[in-house]
Amino acid sequence: WMIVNNSSASITVQSSGSNTIVTLPAGTATLITCIAITGTTKASWSVSNAGTAVNQSGGTVSATDMAYSGTFTGGTDVVNIGSNQFYKDAAGNVGIGVVPNAWGSGLQAIQSKYYSLWNHASNNVAQFSNNVWVDSGGVYRYVANGQASLIQLYNGGFSLSSAETGNANDAVSLNLAFYIDSAKCVYIPKAPFWQYAPAPTSKSTTATLTAAELKTGIINTTGTSYTVTLPTGTDLDTAFPGVPSADIALKFTVINTASGTVTIAVGVSGMTSLGTLTVATATSANFSLRRTAANTYVLYRV
Repeated sequence: WMIVNNSSASITVQSSGSNTIVTLPAGTATLITCIAITGTTKASWSVSNAGTAVNQSGGTVSATDMAYSGTFTGGTDVVNIGSNQFYKDAAGNVGIGVVPNAWGSGLQAIQSKYYSLWNHASNNVAQFSNNVWVDSGGVYRYVANGQASLIQLYNGGFSLSSAETGNANDAVSLNLAFYIDSAKCVYIPKAPFWQYAPAPTSKSTTATLTAAELKTGIINTTGTSYTVTLPTGTDLDTAFPGVPSADIALKFTVINTASGTVTIAVGVSGMTSLGTLTVATATSANFSLRRTAANTYVLYRV
């Protein structure tokens, strides 16, 4: 027997011996099968899918530990679980802990209180934002009062944009701050910008630089005349793991305040040079150390 409880209260199904077989909450159903014709106890009956929800308009459908197998299907109406812990709107956008904003048609968004992740169904642009949503007219808007930022991934590239403080639902004026294209070219439109600058390396006599000393970017020489040798290619590769195998460069400057000429020499392994490597007293010189292969570099005077 299929028993459907369309009432507003729970019902109890009992055997002929007044033994409870199952209790059905309002708006649920179950399938009961007789497995012992002469029995009058609960064990005489098999209960299947107890607490399965049935179609109901309005009211509350409740079930305890209801399980299902296969594919759970339904219409495109709103799904709200746990008072917005999980919220799917009619357009298919998902809110985690919030009701999602009215995102524009064709956008597929996952939104929480502080971030949104979305893309357009017709292109390959993935977007990740803080305090930004997009309306039906394609206008980027603030989710709440405050600042906003946006990361976009597309065509093998990566961009970062930001916006000053605005009010909820006002249009956001995002400014591109950083972009890397698929050819690994970097574009920074805003200037000036701050660059990491550790304390310079200082030398006063003949020495071989370590990779850590070289990557400070400035070599300050004092004393008299002597030679400063660069690290080997192997030392540099060990200090910079994970970099591209070729066509990258480390730039540095030598500032000679010594009383004589300082000569820059390349390491004995994996190093060659091009250009004058001497730096006269009271002058400076710029160098570019270009990686051409694993453990292999060319030093240029620029």
